[in-house]
Amino acid sequence: SYTAPANGTISISMTPTANNSSLFVYQGCANVGVTCIQGVANNNSTVRTIPNLPVVAGQTYIIVISSTAAVQTVGYTLIIQNVNCAEPTNLNAPVISQTSANLSWSAGA
Repeated sequence: SYTAPANGTISISMTPTANNSSLFVYQGCANVGVTCIQGVANNNSTVRTIPNLPVVAGQTYIIVISSTAAVQTVGYTLIIQNVNCAEPTNLNAPVISQTSANLSWSAGA
């Protein structure tokens, strides 16, 4: 579980040690298996990331890591971080060559 110390946004990433695992976030124990706030799953061992999860001070969030494999044990590394800056939007690469690229974006709020 994770209890938010302040209103804001967090990023959660889970690096599994095996295939067929999932990462889900619920608001409080009563919602586990009922109403998922955000989740990510796939059949390989790549990192599962929830990049921008809004949180409310004092609210407890339940983070569930599960497996669809026959063996229900999943090794993993879990990282929860505060997101201090809004991500840029409107990412664009209008000019690309073999040796350079022009990039543009709109700053986050």
